[in-house]
Amino acid sequence: MRRISSLLLMIIVIASPIIPAVSESVGMAVLGSNDCEYIVNADGYAVITMYYGLEEYLTIPTELDGYSIVGIGDNAFSGCSSLISISLPDSIQSIGDSAFAYCSFLTSVQLPNNLQSIGDTAFSYDPLLTAVQLPNSLLSIGHLAFAGCSSLTSFYLPNSIQSIGDWAFADYDALILIVEPDSYAYEYAVLFWLPYQYADSFD
Repeated sequence: MRRISSLLLMIIVIASPIIPAVSESVGMAVLGSNDCEYIVNADGYAVITMYYGLEEYLTIPTELDGYSIVGIGDNAFSGCSSLISISLPDSIQSIGDSAFAYCSFLTSVQLPNNLQSIGDTAFSYDPLLTAVQLPNSLLSIGHLAFAGCSSLTSFYLPNSIQSIGDWAFADYDALILIVEPDSYAYEYAVLFWLPYQYADSFD
């Protein structure tokens, strides 16, 4: 009986999938004159997870402590009331959920040319945000990503976009989406009854 039990145990162990360990390390670094936290993922790249500063104009570097920055984590700059303008390096590919939400004085964001995804509520309720240019690399925009950015009056959505979450542009008084004909963004605007114009006819 013991031999049968041991044999069954060996079979289970052999048949079980091997799940590779995911290693992350946590670090502290300086952005501007203030501290931030970041993690280094299993691939050896950095993701900013928290910013503690009071900078008004902030430029994120391409590296922290020698690690290339590829992402802004969830809630990393959420509620940062001092921030007026931020510039993100081209190394960044993703912006997490609520990463810049409720930044009450944020007016300008320079997005990276290699950005692929913007998370849910990423810039939601930034009422003074007026300047955002989405790069042609962008593939997805999350739910409520730009909801409540009431100062935005027009928004160009590039052809590269393949997914836009529900109510990504909710709570606007006079927003016009600028889209390309027959694009996913055009279909989204029509589906949600959002005002739009074609890019070649927009002044």
